Amino acid sequence: MAGGTGQVGEGIVRAFLRQGARVIVPVRSSQSEQKLREYVQGVASGELDCIPGIMGNWESACGFRD
Repeated sequence: MAGGTGQVGEGIVRAFLRQGARVIVPVRSSQSEQKLREYVQGVASGELDCIPGIMGNWESACGFRD
């Protein structure tokens, strides 16, 4: 989910996880990933996968399709 580490995106990721979804989020930095993981900690179901990359960069974004 692009934007999953932003203020609104974090809430959406949390809601999806709460419903048992697998959510894949591109992250620009390890700090962004850590902040997101701390925010969703304690959500009982679902699976969060964070993949380093920048969606605004064509080559980086293409890496998400593999």
